[in-house]
Amino acid sequence: MLGKSRTIARCVFAFYLIVLINGCIEPHDFTIPNGNNLVIDALLTDELKRHEVVLSRGYSFDLDSTIVETGANVKIMDDLLNEYSFTEVEGGRYVSDNEFEAKVGVGYTLQISTKDGSLYSSSSEKFDANSQIRNIKAERGINSFDKDGVKIFLENNALSGNPQYFRYEYEETYKIIAPKYVNLDFKLENYDPCKSPDTYDFSIVARDEQQKICYGFQTSSEIIQVSTQNQNESTIENQLVRFIPADDYILSHRYSILVKQYVQSEKAYSYYKSLDDFSSSESVFTDVQPGFLEGNVKSENNTEEKVLGLFEVASVSSKRLFFSYTDFFPDEPLPDYPFKCSSLARPPVSQPQVCNSSTFPHCRERSLYILIDDGSVAYWSETENQGCEAGPYIVVPRVCGDCTLLGSNEEPEFWIE
Repeated sequence: MLGKSRTIARCVFAFYLIVLINGCIEPHDFTIPNGNNLVIDALLTDELKRHEVVLSRGYSFDLDSTIVETGANVKIMDDLLNEYSFTEVEGGRYVSDNEFEAKVGVGYTLQISTKDGSLYSSSSEKFDANSQIRNIKAERGINSFDKDGVKIFLENNALSGNPQYFRYEYEETYKIIAPKYVNLDFKLENYDPCKSPDTYDFSIVARDEQQKICYGFQTSSEIIQVSTQNQNESTIENQLVRFIPADDYILSHRYSILVKQYVQSEKAYSYYKSLDDFSSSESVFTDVQPGFLEGNVKSENNTEEKVLGLFEVASVSSKRLFFSYTDFFPDEPLPDYPFKCSSLARPPVSQPQVCNSSTFPHCRERSLYILIDDGSVAYWSETENQGCEAGPYIVVPRVCGDCTLLGSNEEPEFWIE
């Protein structure tokens, strides 16, 4: 949820940045919210779970930092007079006290009271249609830039109502295998950098945890939407939701994608469409002169205050797909590991060494025990041919011999080989 919030934050920020740029090109009467505006990220679905609301204020210019809104009182009310309270579990992130699910045709209102006494409420929102992902499939193909890779398509079926507006998110999980892994590693003990000369003891020991096979995870960062408004049916066929270049290391071994489909209201679809349009670089030079991108939450205390973000109520469907690199590229070499692992080094145990940072970027003018202490290297092997300045051990960059720097070494419960 926090990752999704950062994505929405970037889009909202980019929207207003483009307003500024366009404003310099041609005068236009609009209002840009200041950095203290409340930002709301709230999605209520028909999943039985504890739902979340994320609150923050403004953005920094690096597009990654937000000021979290703490100490608020958050609740959702429905048309049937049910009340669902939320508790802050970490800065700016509020989770419902109990599991509940949105019901088709029932209206829901978000209400927020901040610690400074400000009151905010949304319009009543509901969903009236359901749609189910029927199939996800992957095919080898070429994108619009003539790049080879894997295309992931989606197909759905309408279950009830007349769904016309859809938004998609995905979560990717992929296997990582450290190319320079061995089951031995350095163990540094009794190291005291404050003493002169340095004191330390180290040995070669069996690793106390598995660090060869890990699982990486990432979520979609773009806004993906589809409308069937101008179609005769509310069915989607062969909708491209993801393209992965063949040389992307996330495909190297085994890959899984979980696609989520949200059936949106026309209001929510238009809001996300505007965010997507105006956060794209192409929009900077268009003739569109946007004003404030209004959501559905307003201040009860100050009608002039601008509130950013959206309270969305939607039905959701999800489906997962697995495949391996060899399914589509059976006779081709695996994509390159994201770090160069062909270079080896033999740093002296206690004597400084001048290293070639272009071929071995983790190695600097430091001795082996310092490299071990700061986690820069992993053990590879011993060597009998020691030069006058080389040490007795061959080491590799830590990331090449320890996959936990790129992912988790715990296999996900859903994982299938």
